[in-house]
Amino acid sequence: MSVKESNRAEERKVLESGDPPAQDNTMHRHKNETHSAFAPAFRASDAEVHRQHDLFISKATLAPVLDAVPFSVVVLNHWRQIIYTNKAMLALVGQHDMRSILGKRLGEVVGCAHAIEAPGGCGTTEFCLYCGAVHAMLRAIEVRRPDVQECRISCSPNGQAQDLRVWSRPIIVGDEAFVVFSLLDIAAEKRKEVLERLFFHDIANTAGGLSGLAELLPSADPNRIVELAGMIHRFSRQLIEEIQGQRELIMAESGTLTVRPETLDMGELVGVIAEGYRHHPSSHGKRLEFSAPPSPIVVKTDRALAGRIIVNMIKNAIEAAPRDGVVMICCTSSDGGAQVDVHNSGHMPKHVQLQLFRRSFSTKGEGRGLGTYSMKLLGEQYLKGKVDFASTPETGTTFRVTLPSMG
Repeated sequence: MSVKESNRAEERKVLESGDPPAQDNTMHRHKNETHSAFAPAFRASDAEVHRQHDLFISKATLAPVLDAVPFSVVVLNHWRQIIYTNKAMLALVGQHDMRSILGKRLGEVVGCAHAIEAPGGCGTTEFCLYCGAVHAMLRAIEVRRPDVQECRISCSPNGQAQDLRVWSRPIIVGDEAFVVFSLLDIAAEKRKEVLERLFFHDIANTAGGLSGLAELLPSADPNRIVELAGMIHRFSRQLIEEIQGQRELIMAESGTLTVRPETLDMGELVGVIAEGYRHHPSSHGKRLEFSAPPSPIVVKTDRALAGRIIVNMIKNAIEAAPRDGVVMICCTSSDGGAQVDVHNSGHMPKHVQLQLFRRSFSTKGEGRGLGTYSMKLLGEQYLKGKVDFASTPETGTTFRVTLPSMG
């Protein structure tokens, strides 16, 4: 028996037994040939991938069944490379010829923004540490166990996200080990979860506060009527903003959001928003400082969308700032546009930074992370700007949005 045949026989034995492979298994031989922050970067050659494709087509009675399945399925080799895909997957990625994607990895085919950030491609960046799809693949490949995970893929270049549930299952074809990997779009399910949490938590809390204040009015001291009216007005505005913000996000994700550029003074807009949050209940015990620009910073952009981004930046900073902390806000001119920085002294752990712009990720709880995601989506896809951040223990956290003047 040849070495190659011996290795395949061993792989089949491991797969059928269900026991984890030894750590010196040949699958790990090339793991460090190309740097990777997570999964092995090594790839089989094009010739080897096409040989595996032909083997699967010729010996796997599964292929016709997979083509009949209505959701997307790919078959992967040991290096997470595609050696077969069904018709539903081809339709999902807008391809007609299966051979055009053979040898690629999932993130590279669906347009994951992180798949092009490292020489090793999909699975090899530090962002991939938190990708459910890569985890499911590795469990099927290395531990020979089926798995199911959820993952959120940020797509390039539009910045939108795909919410997926993925399944992986190891199989043997012709004495070789492969993985059947299937995907289901669960975006509608996730949007429903987010909306439920939004209405049951944030909006319910705001509406409850508004109701409580209204109940105080009939018996309130006449000297407090003006104060209570002001609080009711702020709660009402907050309620409208929360509903409007969710509406804009839904329209942005569906591609139906209309951008209405107008000429405005960005420094003035930021100042008005900062002043409003200086007296906001969430700012209690914290101080907001706004550095007004020395002269008007005139840009042409969508006032409502730009305001939404700035509101989210300030809200996030207020929530992250410690008790008695300071949130510093400034607006400066930048290459004919405007740059807004919002800083607080808090520091985000690395795992938070790596997932920050993912839809639904939040340190506040599952399903509530829309602020940073919507900032990225609105600021970059619709206002053609740039949204980023920097966070270190020494300097704290600064969110920045740079908006060009739109024609």
